[in-house]
Amino acid sequence: MTCPACQRALVELTVADITLDVCHGGCGGIWFDADELERLNQSEEEGDEFALSIPVDPTIEVDESLPRRCPRCESDSTMKQVFVGGEEEGVSIDVCENCGGTWLDHGELEWIQEQ
Repeated sequence: MTCPACQRALVELTVADITLDVCHGGCGGIWFDADELERLNQSEEEGDEFALSIPVDPTIEVDESLPRRCPRCESDSTMKQVFVGGEEEGVSIDVCENCGGTWLDHGELEWIQEQ
């Protein structure tokens, strides 16, 4: 699969018995299949520690204005932006309306788990 933010290859990593697709050494984003984010949030393992351990290339600049395509479906349709915590103080995450997967940019998992 390809990272929807920086177009690098995603790497499979396992945390809390969940295999996630991660932009390891790229922008640091994480792909969650339909129920994986909820399962990670309900697990006893600390997902934020996992997210903090993902190496990020500081030279990569992600253009937030570009539409994001689902790495699972690889369809022509773009993912929908959903605001978590309100538009003013929250974060915007990307959700595929076709498969139900969620893309979190670097730092968004920690923010969600802190709320």
